[in-house]
Amino acid sequence: MLRALAFQSAEQMRRLVEELGRTGAEVLIAAPEQVTEKFAPELGDIRIGWLPLDVVVPTCDLLVHHGGGVTAMTAMNAGVPQLITPEASYMEIVAKALTDFGAGLTVATPEGDDSTEAIAAGCRELLSDGRYRQRADVLAREMAVLPHPAEVAAVLAELAAG
Repeated sequence: MLRALAFQSAEQMRRLVEELGRTGAEVLIAAPEQVTEKFAPELGDIRIGWLPLDVVVPTCDLLVHHGGGVTAMTAMNAGVPQLITPEASYMEIVAKALTDFGAGLTVATPEGDDSTEAIAAGCRELLSDGRYRQRADVLAREMAVLPHPAEVAAVLAELAAG
């Protein structure tokens, strides 16, 4: 699954989709309506548009995204390796943590640069090296045993009540 990154042109997105297609990957692109309208006509039979990430991500081998917390946590919960192209400095924190842990890779995409090949190369690495999936699975297992937010809130309420 590929989140609609800040591509400057449909040509860049099409080239990335072609590169990923060479790996045998089925490419899904989660994108808002305005991006879908802009790029869909040039992407052929690629599925682009709104996708329920919590439903789709567990079926994916890889998630490419901008580094948003909810997207990253959805992939972590599903045990899916991630390629992150941070769009803001706070997103670099998420990207660095996942990269340092071995559950993903970070690819810098400076504004105006065509990072298509770097993203494609990162995807090929993530898909071909099982260590990323193993580390992503470790995160998913650790998350599965954490207390639920309601449980934490109850403990905090007890502590606050004294």
